[in-house]
Amino acid sequence: MIATSAAIAELCDLAPPARPAVAEVLARVQPGSVVAASDGGRPVALVVLADRRAFVVDDRCPHDGGPLSDGFLDGDQLVCARHGWEVDPCTGACGRRQVATRAVGVI
Repeated sequence: MIATSAAIAELCDLAPPARPAVAEVLARVQPGSVVAASDGGRPVALVVLADRRAFVVDDRCPHDGGPLSDGFLDGDQLVCARHGWEVDPCTGACGRRQVATRAVGVI
C-alpha cells in the first residue's frame, strides 16, 4: 500500500511532498520508528532501532519498488507494508537481494 499523500499526488499528477533531510528527522524520531526522509536529495527510509542505532535505507523495496518508509519494524527487521518482505537495515540483506543502507549513528 502506498502512502495516502503519494497516491493523491500521483492521481493529481503533482510532485511528491518534500522529504525532510535525515539530520532534521533524526533529532526528533523515536526509537522503533521508520520515517521517510531525504539523504542528499535521494529518498530514504530512516530506521531507528529500539537500541537507538539509526540507519538510512534506500526507500525502494527490492520486491516491487514500493516505499519501505511505509513499513514497520518487527524486532530489528524492516518490514515492507506492501507484501511483507523483510530487510535488515544494518546490512541491507533481503533474501537473495540487497538494499543500499548505511549507519547514521546512535540517537
